[in-house]
Amino acid sequence: MENNGFNKIINNVNEQRNPPMDSREKLIDKLALKAGEEITLIKRSSNSETAVSIGSEMKGKLVNNVHLNQPIFFQGGGNTTGIKDIYEKQNGQVFIQTATSVYELIRQAQADGNLEKVSGLQKTLDILESYLMNQPQSIRDMFQEMKDKFYTTIEIDGKNFMFAQLNGDSVMALVSDEKNPNKYKTRVFRFSGSDHQWKSLPGERDDGTHMKGDEENPLHHYVQSAKLHKDIYKIINKLPQKYSHYSVIRYVPQQGIKEEKGHYWEEFEFKENYLTLKNKEWARFQDFCQKGV
Repeated sequence: MENNGFNKIINNVNEQRNPPMDSREKLIDKLALKAGEEITLIKRSSNSETAVSIGSEMKGKLVNNVHLNQPIFFQGGGNTTGIKDIYEKQNGQVFIQTATSVYELIRQAQADGNLEKVSGLQKTLDILESYLMNQPQSIRDMFQEMKDKFYTTIEIDGKNFMFAQLNGDSVMALVSDEKNPNKYKTRVFRFSGSDHQWKSLPGERDDGTHMKGDEENPLHHYVQSAKLHKDIYKIINKLPQKYSHYSVIRYVPQQGIKEEKGHYWEEFEFKENYLTLKNKEWARFQDFCQKGV
């Protein structure tokens, strides 16, 4: 008994000298955020008025090892306030929260990564140019501006996607048509500042605000409908960042006002699998809740 009590005292002393590593510190250790490591911090949200705008970035080599409750200092100048939290989402995105802001963390190894221009990209561009007059109007209008902006191609669920570089908090992509692989469709994705994740931007309402999906469908859900396929998340998170080098909103379908349709509205398309209830009573209740009446 005496030995057990003595051992408990020794263990308590050791824990005070070497407390268990916080899960956040474990994440910092896993990411190897050490002095000399090159990182990029992209400001995603702020709870105060600051001179640094949303979407701006701080980039460079770290002066010191990163720790909780301490600022991040960059060689050559620039720093955050003390780190309050650091967390990793299921899609691999890492965010750092300070007293005033939330930043997305991009390590240089991730930014340089494995995404390179490959022959598949040029092949896709050649197909588009060869069949340009068969493409939707938005692609015909954008091609000359955008053909040098596209960065990589990837196949997702049997469809070929071609992604441009990130443009701040938005990114342009083209996706092949299921029935005609030589025909493509415009897809735009935006970074949501409210829940810190990339979402689909299928169109704009007549007042200029973002649509969240097929909003006329009673089963549409404001938050869930615009979420992305996990593979799209992964590819977007690896794309390099470059600001203000192309227009996104210009090619998003516009709803228009009253009977007058906006530009590219005929290209509006949003596919989503909805859950419907077989039980008639529950189905009526679902319809009641969705309509909000």
